[in-house]
Amino acid sequence: MNYLAACEASLTESGVDLTQYNSATNAADARDVRIALGYDEANYYGTSYGTRLGLDLIRDYPEGVRSIILDSVYPPEVGYYSEYATTMHRAFAAVFEGCAKDSSCSARYPDLESDFYATVDRLNAEPQLVDSPFGPVSADGGVFMDAMAIYLYSPEWIPRAPQAMDAVAHGDLRPLRDVVVGAVTAPDINWTMFYAMQCREELPFEDFGQAVALGESLPAQITEHYTDGFTRFHFEMCEKSTSGIATATESVAVESPVPALVLAGGYDPATPPYWSEAAATSLGNAVYVECPTMGHGIMRSNRCGLQIGLAFLDEPAADLDTSCVDDLPAVRFAVDELAEVHDSLG
Repeated sequence: MNYLAACEASLTESGVDLTQYNSATNAADARDVRIALGYDEANYYGTSYGTRLGLDLIRDYPEGVRSIILDSVYPPEVGYYSEYATTMHRAFAAVFEGCAKDSSCSARYPDLESDFYATVDRLNAEPQLVDSPFGPVSADGGVFMDAMAIYLYSPEWIPRAPQAMDAVAHGDLRPLRDVVVGAVTAPDINWTMFYAMQCREELPFEDFGQAVALGESLPAQITEHYTDGFTRFHFEMCEKSTSGIATATESVAVESPVPALVLAGGYDPATPPYWSEAAATSLGNAVYVECPTMGHGIMRSNRCGLQIGLAFLDEPAADLDTSCVDDLPAVRFAVDELAEVHDSLG
């Protein structure tokens, strides 16, 4: 936490106004870009945080939006941190359930769930060192869970999740090495924007007590890492933030007449499908499509999602053919020997 405080102090001392790093300002910028380009209307696509920005855009400036695609939605009314442990537990439970229903997977990994939590306990008691270009990284039970969650972002890697969990349970740390470099570097995330926004428009409207209450029915390993660790850390970090506090509008479900396509993935560990469904219901003029075998970011990672999205952009008001979702194959979990390590999860 000290290095984040030092980073914020250095930015403010150099004249950076962190109160301008937020979704409402970004939405105004998106409108201004459209106007500067000379378009009366534009189509917009957002995934993950981009959906939060997109919701602000159609709330504040609907007149310039022809249509919008919200892919894996992070809506303003949810308690991102309060629900974080619940969200992660849901994603892991989806893997355990999916494996149990797959005869090959259940035969190969009959004790997947109990082995998973036993691995968390073992690594918490004796963290292991994982190599990275930045030097050894200490991997405890929390790092293990975070790494396994990353597997659930991509439909190419979801089938490998039980295999990766089992490998680490038996002392093979390659699955952790696969993902730790990306987790450490995260080159596509602007951390200044992320923390300024979260401290301004998310955490001021949440209650740590609610996070504790929601975690009471969850496995102790989940609450210890995600509630007592991750969520508590962010509440404490934002207590001294200089990014200000947003208006209460930033914690209210968005209503808008703009035609919207809302996409969700059943295994998504970051934005659970019920968040997307709730957003679609609030919007009123939205089509909700859930791909149960997919992860995070449907349109960019699946031909069916891309097909649906492009058809929606062609005619936002037309009836949408989503039948390809019914034809998506079930997840075929890997049961072979662990493959060689990969540099990226794609």
